[in-house]
Amino acid sequence: MPPGRRKPKEIRLADVLRRRRHGQFVGRAFELSAFRGALERRGEAAQVLYIHGPGGIGKTALMHELAEVSRAAGRRAVYLDGHNLESTPNGFLASLAAALGLAPGKAALDKLVSQAPRLVLLIDTSEKIAAIDGWLRESLLPQLPARSIVCIASRLAPGPSWHTSPGWGSLLRPLALRDLEREEARALLTRRGVADARQTDILAFARGYPLALSLAADWASRRDHDGMPGKSPDLVRELLATFLEEVPDRRRRAALEACAAVRATTQPLLAHLLGVRDARPQFEWLSRLSFIESGPRGLFPHDVARDALESELSWRNPEGHRALLARATSFYAARIAAEGGPDVLQAITDFEYLCSRRSPVLARVFDWSAHSEFMVDVPAAAEHREVLAIIARHEGPASAALAARWLAVQPEGLQIVRDARGAVAGLLFTIHLDGAPPKLLRADPGAREAWRYLERRAPLRSGERATVHRFWMSRDGYQAPGPVQTIISALVPHASLSTPRLAHDFLPFADPDFWAPALAHTEIPRLAEADFEMGGRRYGVFGHDWRKRPPAEWLALVARRSGTAPPEPAPSQPLVVLSRDDFAEAVKRALREVTRPGALVANPLLRSSVVVSRNGATTVSARVPALVSLLREASAALGASASGQKRQRALQHTYLDPVPGSQEQVAERLDLPFSTYRRHLGAAIAEVTELLWQREIAR
Repeated sequence: MPPGRRKPKEIRLADVLRRRRHGQFVGRAFELSAFRGALERRGEAAQVLYIHGPGGIGKTALMHELAEVSRAAGRRAVYLDGHNLESTPNGFLASLAAALGLAPGKAALDKLVSQAPRLVLLIDTSEKIAAIDGWLRESLLPQLPARSIVCIASRLAPGPSWHTSPGWGSLLRPLALRDLEREEARALLTRRGVADARQTDILAFARGYPLALSLAADWASRRDHDGMPGKSPDLVRELLATFLEEVPDRRRRAALEACAAVRATTQPLLAHLLGVRDARPQFEWLSRLSFIESGPRGLFPHDVARDALESELSWRNPEGHRALLARATSFYAARIAAEGGPDVLQAITDFEYLCSRRSPVLARVFDWSAHSEFMVDVPAAAEHREVLAIIARHEGPASAALAARWLAVQPEGLQIVRDARGAVAGLLFTIHLDGAPPKLLRADPGAREAWRYLERRAPLRSGERATVHRFWMSRDGYQAPGPVQTIISALVPHASLSTPRLAHDFLPFADPDFWAPALAHTEIPRLAEADFEMGGRRYGVFGHDWRKRPPAEWLALVARRSGTAPPEPAPSQPLVVLSRDDFAEAVKRALREVTRPGALVANPLLRSSVVVSRNGATTVSARVPALVSLLREASAALGASASGQKRQRALQHTYLDPVPGSQEQVAERLDLPFSTYRRHLGAAIAEVTELLWQREIAR
């Protein structure tokens, strides 16, 4: 080296790492802007930025980028990691002094204050030093120079003391880190060298979660195959380790797995899933986890944490996972069965979430990505014009004109979905065919063809009702799958299940072929005879006869097909829908055969609602005694009055506990003229039939 020339400074590994971190950093424009505002003291800029979010959300990457921004602005940045700090005041001061090149000791803080007037102090992973949180807030930070900037990163949001301590309100700015936007996530993968062809699968797996993106990028670089990242046990376990770091024992892990299985966890649901009487301790623990969020419907994990937890449990303990899903299904079914209860719509939504996440057929038409951004409401009269405009936009003016006529006579059938701004984002308009104005029924092709189908194929019995979910669509996507359609998919069964004595409902589709697989999966058959044309478009109609497959049985069937309930040894047959005359004839047959169980096997009443709904009557062998019991109960009910006792005795001695011999001999035994006996017997059969019929058609 020539005399007088200085030896070039050797590049350190730390410098290489800094450059690589900076080169791979993407996104966080809002947080960076807030930090630059603090550096430049723009407006009322806070001097303490408190960055919080779950493990793997990118807090450390952001802290390192803030250090780069600080250096570029001519500020001295000191980075401390809670993993490497002693959770005592002296230990923290010693680490801080060492980072500044100061000798430890009692005067370290004084030297710090005098030598670092433009300090940017970055404290990462501060949850590891939570024991000195109060000391930092009340003792250390107030002594720093006024132009200092402090950035704290933690899995936990700032505690109440940060907000209630005098003076801190205007100096503190909490910043909750969220997932990266899709284009930001794509940019991260590109900078990590992931080929465009591999990015789509990784984006779907990671959902914008920085740690998942980084792990999947590394996974893709080490593997030369076309596998799916979510199917890699090694990748999922590596990701899961980040979340399970906060789980101290097996019981709480079970609570976390239960929370991951369902859409939203409430305390009663958690108790049911864990099989305990009081789940308050587990629920409160879950609510404190950094990757668990809370909303009006309960607790729910970050999507990536949910997927990792469920995937791992299904590999590690498939039987336990199936049992967990079955318990969740039973909880929702019980809530749905409580017709008219305030939680029915939420229970239906949660049930559909449970099933659609495990059924590839249903997953194709359900979109839960932004479900929580919308809400169901009843429109104000002033909003009817907006609803009609949406219908006109997608189905034409003639369809909107029909909707206006239905609104004039059945406004209570309209429900809307609002977006975050309160605007109408979608609608479901359910009309009742029974009792509808005949002229309007004939004028509407959709209602007319549904009514004709009923007359030909499924006549309504006395008091029964039928509906058509006549107009349903989202504002922006019409009938295409999306978050709004996912809400409507819960509103449809809710409207059906909450309609007393509903016999049949119909649902028209502009694209029936697309929706057919999902509807077949849920046993809502195609009813081509009810198809209709409107505004130059042919609508395909699907529908369900609730008399043949009542709500509880339908829910159980959907759960079994979706894998959230154990399969039955043999699939159950749909119920038979008997007319009033056929039902009466079947009762007469049953009375004649009541003492011969073998003959009752062929009676159509065994597939009627009144028998099948009897507790435990799920098989033919159980339905025969159930039918006998119903006949005896109805007969006993006749004896409640003095006049009914004569009719009850005639029925009892003729069929239920028959007297040997002919009917003439029965009349003689009862000391009645034969004509009087026959009149009593006929009246008794008619009353028993009516009692059972009312139970048959009741819902």
